[in-house]
Amino acid sequence: MHVEPTLEIRNKGWPPALNSFAQMLRRLYEALARTINGQLSFGNLSNLDNISGYWFSGTSPVGADTDFTITHSLGRVPMGYLVFSKAASCDVYTGSVVATSVTLTLRCTQSAIALVIFVT
Repeated sequence: MHVEPTLEIRNKGWPPALNSFAQMLRRLYEALARTINGQLSFGNLSNLDNISGYWFSGTSPVGADTDFTITHSLGRVPMGYLVFSKAASCDVYTGSVVATSVTLTLRCTQSAIALVIFVT
């Protein structure tokens, strides 16, 4: 998706206050267009950027297909999760405990695998 980066405003004798408001809207729209056109980011393991979520970096439990719990700070039940990296070939899938506004339970098909997961 591409948003046109400019917003043309034609001042036709507007009062100064209305013109000032229109220019503020133009600047806001252009800043939004710049963000949407290539600056959306998950952030990194230390900081979130402009996509809501929670970064998890850790290791799956010893014992394949064993529940492990991620305590997140979303304040809502997660919609899902994205596995960003894994140290070995494995599948990460939803565990046996239903997600809550503070926890997400997952499983991994391999034992003791380093994982980086974005919970969203």
